[in-house]
Formats: sequence, C-alpha cells, structure tokens
Amino acid sequence: LQALRDLGGIYMDLDVITIRPFTPLMNASFVMGHEGEGGVFGLCNAVLLSAPASPFVRLWIDYYAEAYDPAIWSMHSVKLPSMLGHLYPEHLTQVHHKTFFYPLWDGLDHLFRGHGDDFSDNIAMHLWESLSYDRFLANLTLAHIRKVDTNFNRAVRRFVD
Repeated sequence: LQALRDLGGIYMDLDVITIRPFTPLMNASFVMGHEGEGGVFGLCNAVLLSAPASPFVRLWIDYYAEAYDPAIWSMHSVKLPSMLGHLYPEHLTQVHHKTFFYPLWDGLDHLFRGHGDDFSDNIAMHLWESLSYDRFLANLTLAHIRKVDTNFNRAVRRFVD
C-alpha cells in the first residue's frame, strides 16, 4: 500500500493473470473489485490500481493498524476497504466482481474443467492458488493448454502460442 501511495501503479497478487488491458480504469484515483456478487465478501485486495497519493490508499493506510487482526486476515485486507468505500465513495472506483474475481474460489471447477465461458467481462482472473494449485495448477503444461479446451485454457491460449 505504501508503494501505491508513493508511486501509484497496479498491484496484483502473483496468482492473478490479465486477459485484457486495464485501459478503461487507468484514469481512476483508486480501483478495487467486488469479491462476490455485489461485494458480498468485501473488496478483494488481489488487484489494486492507484494514482500516486490517492486519497483512498491514504485512508486505508491510516485505518490499517486499527483494523489489523492477525486472526482475521480479511478484516484489514477485504472488509476494511469495503467499509471505507461505503464511507468515502468519491475516492474509490469499485468494479463488478467479474472484472477481476470471476470465478471465485468456489468456481475453480468451472474455470479449469468447464466449457463455454469466454470471460467477456474479465480484465483479470484470480486463480486462487492456495485452493487451485494441487488440483489444477501443479500439473498444468503448455501442451495441455494448447490441446484441451477448458475455460481457462481457451482464455490463456492466445498468450502462449
């Protein structure tokens, strides 16, 4: 958060991939995506876009220590930005859950085994590595991506050919 405050830019967890440009969001002061429909779980911190000195990132940093609870990771990382977004909506652009976080962790079978979804609303995809690695990612190969028509493989194939 401090780097985003000082420099601005895009932060993504290592298990997030982009499938379209962030261009439509680049003029916003701060952007976060809903985790679940309507942000039912909060605002996910796996993708963050920030202008330098964004008022929202400064607010988040200001309240972080107060909200921090090592036993409830999501409090300072997902719930706090959601609460701040409700209190200070003028400082935050909230995007639809499908923009960055579709499918959710409970839709990994749809992502890695399903068919017929073109992810037309996605700019990025969070792969939820802690839940998907053993079942899907550990044995994923370029050959599999090129030859097997799953939703995930079709979404990323153009980047590996």
